[in-house]
Amino acid sequence: MSSNEETPSNKKIERNIFTLLEQMIRTIPDNEDDIFKCDLNHQLVKAVYTPPENMFAIWQNVQSIISARFKGHTNTSTLPQWCILLLDIWTDKKRVL
Repeated sequence: MSSNEETPSNKKIERNIFTLLEQMIRTIPDNEDDIFKCDLNHQLVKAVYTPPENMFAIWQNVQSIISARFKGHTNTSTLPQWCILLLDIWTDKKRVL
């Protein structure tokens, strides 16, 4: 192994937008925040048809949707548990399989 190659222990793991969105959508309870869930699901469907070189736009769209949904909250203490889990998934604080 040359010195320029990354060893498995320090290779950065890339996050997959498809998996991430699926996990986030699953955290939203049925019949709760249907518009938010629909917006995230729309980005998931849109991502299927987005070429890899333009995938950054999906990431930006999802960030905008999340920012708009939680813009009135300065901390998580007033949020339901599912919102906290969703934000933890988005910010890579928690991985759900």
